[in-house]
Amino acid sequence: MAYDMVKIFIEKKEDIMKVTPQAVDFTPQKAGIGIIPFHKGAAKYFKEKGVNVESK
Repeated sequence: MAYDMVKIFIEKKEDIMKVTPQAVDFTPQKAGIGIIPFHKGAAKYFKEKGVNVESK
């Protein structure tokens, strides 16, 4: 589920920006910077996009 959620946030950014302009930051490079550990599913998505994150 975490994988699917991250994928939707990143890949449907333009649609989400219609509701909130903060979605402009929904890019793998920006979203891949975290202050808490990433879920394994989210880390999998970022890895597929070439963004290295740590999962817990």
